[in-house]
Amino acid sequence: MAEATSSASQDLFNCPVCLEPQNDPVSIPCGHIHCMTCITSFWDQTGDYSCPQCRQTFVSRPALQRNTLVAEQSDADPSCVVCDICTWRKLRAVKFCLTCLAFYCEEHIQFHQESEALRRHVLVEPNGHIHQKMCTRHQKVLQLFCRTDQTAVCYLCLTGDHQGHDANTTEEERAVKQIELGVTQSKLLKRIQEKQEELHQIRHNIDLLKSSAERETQESRKIFTSLVCIIEDAQKKVIELIRQQETREMEKAERAMSQLEKEIEELKKKNAELTELSKTVDHIHFLQVFPTLYIPPEKHLLNNSAVNMDFPSKDLRKELSRLKEHLEEISKLGFVRRIDRVRAPPAPNIREDFLPYSCQLTLDGKTANKVLAVSEEKSMVTWRKYPPRRSHGRKKPSIVKHQIMCGERLAGTRCYWEVEWSGEVDIGVVYKGVATKAKPHFGDDDRSWCLNCSSRLYSCFSARHNNVETIITADRCPKIGVYLDYAAGYLSFYSVSNTMSLLHQFKATFPKPLCPVFALLYGSAVNICQLK
Repeated sequence: MAEATSSASQDLFNCPVCLEPQNDPVSIPCGHIHCMTCITSFWDQTGDYSCPQCRQTFVSRPALQRNTLVAEQSDADPSCVVCDICTWRKLRAVKFCLTCLAFYCEEHIQFHQESEALRRHVLVEPNGHIHQKMCTRHQKVLQLFCRTDQTAVCYLCLTGDHQGHDANTTEEERAVKQIELGVTQSKLLKRIQEKQEELHQIRHNIDLLKSSAERETQESRKIFTSLVCIIEDAQKKVIELIRQQETREMEKAERAMSQLEKEIEELKKKNAELTELSKTVDHIHFLQVFPTLYIPPEKHLLNNSAVNMDFPSKDLRKELSRLKEHLEEISKLGFVRRIDRVRAPPAPNIREDFLPYSCQLTLDGKTANKVLAVSEEKSMVTWRKYPPRRSHGRKKPSIVKHQIMCGERLAGTRCYWEVEWSGEVDIGVVYKGVATKAKPHFGDDDRSWCLNCSSRLYSCFSARHNNVETIITADRCPKIGVYLDYAAGYLSFYSVSNTMSLLHQFKATFPKPLCPVFALLYGSAVNICQLK
């Protein structure tokens, strides 16, 4: 009973929020007491003025009043206990009676000192852990330790459940356990020392690894620099051999030119006919006449023996063979293959495989023509409306595409982005530093690659690079995915809907950083999608 009373008296001074002795206790309208910091933090975090204990809600934030009674008790040592006899104002206990099993304050302990019957009781210093030292069965002090059951017992326990067990006083058992504690602590200290030495060794190995990596990096740079010099020297020799072969073939070409003059005249006539046909407004006539004016590919018109484009020079083959052997020796190094193994792009029908490589692009308004309007987010570009002209009405729609580049530079990694388009646009990449306002369209030289998308033509897509155009047979799709594997040299364009379909793939070597670029015809628009 005394133990329960002591526990209840202790709980009286504990904050319901932090469950610790109350610090600066305050009362709220429902009557419950909390720490000032706990209740204010609770209201600030929840935004709800309610009691954490009874859940009563208040309309406005209540005014907090300091609880003087609890404050006087909590101002004492947090480890102190209160008197079990006090009925209203609990005072601090100064003694604990091992016979009565109760705490007594300075006032109530006088009964023990004045009464002959109570004077024989053993009084000890009070603390909050007295109940842990009492036998729950006999309500006596635990003064013995049962080695058989490894538990603390009182003297009455030896006559009951622990009769005949090996028992020892708590002082003697503590001395034995203290020795075991010392042995265990020595083992722990030894393990700590071993772990510290292991940690030190790992840190030392990290330092060695960094030094080794830096050293190998410098050596690799020297080797690759030497390799570049070798390649440049081989390039000079190859060019020299090519020029020599070129001179010889030019003589043959001069003779072939006279044979081609007649064919050129015929081609000019057909070209004039095509020009005339292109101006006709009769669609039926156009479709009927056009097949008769179809010109076969140029390679069928040339005489195969006119100009020899092969260079079977023994010196050239020898130099290229030596260069190839050198490169093969480098490629045989296992760590090179492990560091960056060239692979083909992921499966084109699984969009999730591309999303980890997604990069966020932003349009660079400085590279755009004034007829193009860029959104504030720098993700969308459209044509501006032509302003009215006073004398000639509105300006006619332009048949020239105007370009705009992105501010990002892509190199040495894999990148993926998606574009929504309308009208007629070019979606592609160019080398860094290529002017966007130059006359040639993207794909007309070896510095740019692009996919033309048109909603006006029967064939919606075509790919172009180095002035070579490839017509793509595919259904129109308003969203295009672009995947760049810079290291492997792949640039791929996909139509993106429920699945991904490969439209075209370029294979090239990119020695310089690339910039995403777009070209728009009048009335067209491009929007760079936001990918997560």
